[in-house]
Amino acid sequence: MTLNHRKLLIFGLIAAFALTLAANLLVSASVEAAPPPGGPPQRPGCRPGSPDWPECTGAGITFNVGWQPGTAVIGQPLTYILSLNSGGVQDATEVEIDLPLLANQTFSSFDAGTTGWSLLTAPADVTSTVRVAVGNFKSGEHSTAISITTIFPDLNQPIVRQYATVKWRDGNGVTSRGGAMAIPIDLSQRPQPPVPTAPPLPTPAPSPFANAAPPFLPVSDPGPGVDGPKNWYFPVTSHTLNDQIGFLTYWLNHGSVTVLGFPLSEVYTDGDTGFQSQYFERGVLEYHPKNLDPYKVEIRSLGREAGQVQPAIVPGQPPSAGSTFYPQTGHWLDARFAAFWQSQGGLAQFGYPIGEPVTQADGKVVQWFERARFEYTLSATGYPQVLLGLVGHESAVGKKYLAY
Repeated sequence: MTLNHRKLLIFGLIAAFALTLAANLLVSASVEAAPPPGGPPQRPGCRPGSPDWPECTGAGITFNVGWQPGTAVIGQPLTYILSLNSGGVQDATEVEIDLPLLANQTFSSFDAGTTGWSLLTAPADVTSTVRVAVGNFKSGEHSTAISITTIFPDLNQPIVRQYATVKWRDGNGVTSRGGAMAIPIDLSQRPQPPVPTAPPLPTPAPSPFANAAPPFLPVSDPGPGVDGPKNWYFPVTSHTLNDQIGFLTYWLNHGSVTVLGFPLSEVYTDGDTGFQSQYFERGVLEYHPKNLDPYKVEIRSLGREAGQVQPAIVPGQPPSAGSTFYPQTGHWLDARFAAFWQSQGGLAQFGYPIGEPVTQADGKVVQWFERARFEYTLSATGYPQVLLGLVGHESAVGKKYLAY
């Protein structure tokens, strides 16, 4: 072999070695840059081991939904089988499962199995949605199944569609995830209507309108009439609300259902006050023709009328942080009611506090004002809320305008 041939052979071997080494380095670099097998995809600022990794991934709860039997039978129990899995790296809190019932479906029973979960509403009070309190659910946890049994008393469709949801809170906030169901219905066993027979005379249920004052008796829908859109009819209480003396406008501009509720009477002249009046669930409107606009329509001081005025106190420890003391009546405005009081009309709407807040045995905080009773309570899901008491209805019952 000549010298030139040897040089070419050596150069060829060196080049082949360099190419092999470069290829190995490239393969090694691509393996190091790939995400871990089975792990979440990498994103900028979301790498495993970094401080913000849990906030990037969340709790990752999955919802398992099934039912037994596979085909629902009218009048027979249908049981939903529900369970949860968590594949994320965060723990979930405030976990809740909701199963909305269809209009023709009734709740039968709940079996928590070994989960320790519970209903948020007493079984006797479950009418529209079955709510299950799960509480906390740890990362990587797999639950056993719970059972919710319902019955379709009657149905005339071959399939029904429902949507159950699970919602929770983690470092990313509140998340909701659902499970869709398409449940076949066996219509062959649908109960047949009985042969008509002469029904026994029904025993009439007691009526709240027994011996009621005429303005409180239910009326039929008068239709639009001459007042057109300014004459509203409320089927829920069978009464009208119109603008002949400005009550409808006042109701709309002062909180409507939230503050006054639905009408319980028609407009009439009150024999005790001489004013044209109309009762609502949470108050009474009066028309004062001698007042200047816009003060012709006023809310009756039902708090004072009900004898709820308490003696003035010496301002000391407030009932809650941020409360305001009103020397005009000598009582605190509890800070838990302040935002609602101010946003819904304040002094002009509700008047001054006439007593201190009282915590009842059921945990509800109650405080009377000149024209309303404020109630601070917790919702079914545990969130605080302020409601107004049904003082208008209570006044109508107390004066025997309504039976109950």
